[in-house]
Amino acid sequence: MFFEIKRGERLSRIRAKEAADTGAKVVAVACPMCNTMFRAEADDFNLEVRDIAELLAESIENEQERKD
Repeated sequence: MFFEIKRGERLSRIRAKEAADTGAKVVAVACPMCNTMFRAEADDFNLEVRDIAELLAESIENEQERKD
């Protein structure tokens, strides 16, 4: 399903390190490949990976609770 280059540092590791270097604890992703890529490295960089649809649903639920 995905093409992976077998030499050098893994792209997923480079991207996860870049995200962690920003100080972020949560990484929001919008595509299945990014989701898979970040989840493969998330534990090593103490990152939580969330799909934007999850974040949106959570936001809507929180807004509904505030209205009730």
